[in-house]
Amino acid sequence: MGKTKIGMVGGGLASFMGPIHRQAIEKVGTLQLACGAFGSTRQSSFDCQEPYGLDVHDVFGSYRDMLRRQARLPAEERVSFITTILPNTMHYPVAMMAMDCGIPVLAEKPFTCNMDEAANLARKAKATGVPYRIALVYPAYSMLLKARKFFKDGVLGRIRRFHVSMQTGWM
Repeated sequence: MGKTKIGMVGGGLASFMGPIHRQAIEKVGTLQLACGAFGSTRQSSFDCQEPYGLDVHDVFGSYRDMLRRQARLPAEERVSFITTILPNTMHYPVAMMAMDCGIPVLAEKPFTCNMDEAANLARKAKATGVPYRIALVYPAYSMLLKARKFFKDGVLGRIRRFHVSMQTGWM
């Protein structure tokens, strides 16, 4: 049995999260990055073709081009789903178009930027029957696992307040 083909939107060479997601795809062992629209410009997307080991016909200058092409392929040739490695404001339009094209989505959080978009996306998923899933991997972060153990073992004493911050690059 072959690997499950996935498409990626975002996650280009200059991306902070892109390498992390590509490593995760490789580690799973049953997934294959089959196509993508990797950058905010056509050139930055096409710059990924060789480093990501893709055929030039599997790299797209925009997510719209990629999703339209995937929608025209026979079901057995399509990607099984796309993953979104994007700035927060782009999750919604990409997911909406993917579902319009009948392509399931595995989104990196957040779901959307506001409740109206979230409601629209939930309605779209229900109306189309196209799966939409969100990856929330915080419970697997090593620091959180260690903190959980400290808490369960009583090492921390009485906790009166805690503050959590995640600062990453431009965010």
